[in-house]
Amino acid sequence: MTTVTKVKKRNGEIVDFTPAKITIAVKKSFAAVLGEEHEIEAGDITRAVVDRVEQKYGNTAFMPTVEEIQDFVETALMERSYFTVAKSYISIVQSLNKS
Repeated sequence: MTTVTKVKKRNGEIVDFTPAKITIAVKKSFAAVLGEEHEIEAGDITRAVVDRVEQKYGNTAFMPTVEEIQDFVETALMERSYFTVAKSYISIVQSLNKS
């Protein structure tokens, strides 16, 4: 369980921090590149991102931004040598930002 419960969106709105959304986006990225969602790897990446968020923001008065969490996801993918999946993730995030 995470102690970080809120995240700041691009428009300044404060919303709930929902790690499941990270998992969904990562699974879509894996599916787009590798044809399968790679559920175990997506879960591992989500846990790594949540751990980073906790290390930086847990027990502080500050909160992460959506952009920062997305950077953590990209880093976690690349640290595991999923470079093409990271590129797909970036594309998916950019398309979501336009809508």
